[in-house]
Amino acid sequence: MSWTQQAGLPAGATIWISAGVSDDGQVIVAVALNGGMYRSKDGGASWSRIDTAFNAAENLDYESVAVSADGARIVAAVMGGGIWTSADGRAEAPTFTQAAVAGGGPITGYWRAVDSDATGMRVVAASHNGDVWISDDGGATFVPLSVSVAGSAIADGWYRIALSRDGSTLALAGNEDYGIGVVAGSRSTGLYVGHFAAGGWTFSRASGVVGSYTRLAIAADAPTIAATLSGTGGKCWSPPTTAPRSRACPRRAATARGAASR
Repeated sequence: MSWTQQAGLPAGATIWISAGVSDDGQVIVAVALNGGMYRSKDGGASWSRIDTAFNAAENLDYESVAVSADGARIVAAVMGGGIWTSADGRAEAPTFTQAAVAGGGPITGYWRAVDSDATGMRVVAASHNGDVWISDDGGATFVPLSVSVAGSAIADGWYRIALSRDGSTLALAGNEDYGIGVVAGSRSTGLYVGHFAAGGWTFSRASGVVGSYTRLAIAADAPTIAATLSGTGGKCWSPPTTAPRSRACPRRAATARGAASR
């Protein structure tokens, strides 16, 4: 496999921080920290910038972007700013709208992660201040999503989330280094998993491993959740049958079967 920089991308140093891709691999959207949003419609062969309407200076602090399975819906989160959504992601010039609080004005926050289900209609966003928001209308409006376990509210310095393709499983984790909206020592208290059923969410603490989580991923049918951590405190989980077990892990990667997350 070889990699080559393609036409249409910034020529200078760019801090690319997140990317999303459609199921057919043709629509790819990439966002940069203190930069812009770029899209390819030909599997990465060529690129163009698509956020000039609301980011003229190309200096937004994007943190995360997600793309629906068909490439039609795009949602991007800006740290210290808004959440921007498009329902015509395959159009020559996609139109974007800033998401709003249900019944109120634009939603803003110190967003660190956003993800959507395969349809792009269910969207979840999390901030390093410990709050989580959910939308069921493609990111047009959001309401708070309470994360609680056994009656106790959980408000880690959320840094990474992952939503299953059917939108019924959500994984969340904080980061000791960058969950800066929460008091140090409480920014990461483990990995949490929520399941949606009968009109509501039920959360559990899937693992007590704390640290600086850097990536979460859920398998297509949601039986497996994978996580990576950075720093000297990184741990990994052996594939368990009942509950995650942690051990020292030089690669600082983790996987857990869904049965252990419930």
